[in-house]
Amino acid sequence: MGRNEKINLADMKKKSFKKILESVLFKFWIMKQMTAGLFVVMAIVLFSCNEIKLEQPENLDYFMKFYGNFHNDQLSDVVVSGNENIILTGYREVVAESDEAWIIKTDKNGMVDWEKKLSGVNNFRGYGLFVDENIYYVGYEQVQGATSQRGFLYQYSMAGKLIDSVSFNIEAETVKDMKFLNEGANMRFLAHVNKNSQDEVLIYEISQRNAVNLVSANRLFKVIEGRLYFYERDNGNIYFSGSIDETGTDENTDILVSCLESDNFIWSYIYGEEGVSEKAAGIVYKDDFLFLGGTKMKTNQATGSAYILKLDNTGQEIGQNGVSLGDNSLVHDFKLHNDNEFVFTGKKVIDSKNSKIFLVRTSLRGAVKVEKDYGEKGLSEGRYIRDLPGGRGFVIAGNVSTSGVNTEANDVLVIKVNEEGEWIE
Repeated sequence: MGRNEKINLADMKKKSFKKILESVLFKFWIMKQMTAGLFVVMAIVLFSCNEIKLEQPENLDYFMKFYGNFHNDQLSDVVVSGNENIILTGYREVVAESDEAWIIKTDKNGMVDWEKKLSGVNNFRGYGLFVDENIYYVGYEQVQGATSQRGFLYQYSMAGKLIDSVSFNIEAETVKDMKFLNEGANMRFLAHVNKNSQDEVLIYEISQRNAVNLVSANRLFKVIEGRLYFYERDNGNIYFSGSIDETGTDENTDILVSCLESDNFIWSYIYGEEGVSEKAAGIVYKDDFLFLGGTKMKTNQATGSAYILKLDNTGQEIGQNGVSLGDNSLVHDFKLHNDNEFVFTGKKVIDSKNSKIFLVRTSLRGAVKVEKDYGEKGLSEGRYIRDLPGGRGFVIAGNVSTSGVNTEANDVLVIKVNEEGEWIE
């Protein structure tokens, strides 16, 4: 059953349509890059940003869209609105050690309605999105060598008009991620940061006038490697999962699980087996149980086998089930689907130059019901999976780099599939 290690926190406060990439030739990649010139310059409190008009992605008869340019584009978040508009955010490395943040809004066919970028002397990274009748967008500007970073909050209309912009301080040397929370009377978002070589979760609240206020700061027991996943209940409790270094040798990782209640961590556990790397891929709360999606890998292996870990609501292990995907997969996102199923996305490695996006639907016990993969040439991986309105299926968003092209030249890839994983328009 693996190791179940309780942590003493008393001293703390705190992811088959046609072979969709067969036609993606190098010439296509050169022609489709979205690199049109400067469109609008606008002001924001304490820093400036530029808005650009990018070339539209090709309008195909099936939904496979690419967004990016010759740089290394990283996807941070994706939201699908009620009318199937897609909003994406992330950042790209323009030159060495110089990142610019970007946000793109598309229509339901994936064609770009508008896009904007933030850039300047410092690194800018776009991280989190929230959509109601407007679009809220958070990220930060990295102040090199400082112990306080500069966060930004934008509010846009659906038409792309800037409604408001706010700058606020983030007390940390590094900001790893920022995501919106969905429960509670007031709009909130969390920031996963590193301060004094320790990871913390900061929670901010947004007032009706878009003032940003820090409401809690809690230290995680271990430094998280990669993405920090969370699930927020309607009672305000937030459950977190993430990968942590097992022994300090960087060979293997375990999974850290923590519960935040009333703005304080009340328990944390570490789950893992000696000599095996467990990689977190998400956490879900259902029927008074916690379910963790992840990947088990042998030492020094880049992929492994998917599995589901079941805990009670106090973090005690109930059991775990494997998911039959073979030993060449890595799960990046995991969520509840239709109340009695899970859905996974990630990458399935073919060889050193080729990987595919996969979608898998399973029972709560991990039995595979639907399994599809997408791609033929190049390195593709699903990073986020989102529901389409009305149970029409899913949007899978991730990154892609074609074979023969610099692996650091990533684009954002978005595909749309139905409940059976088949490609749709």
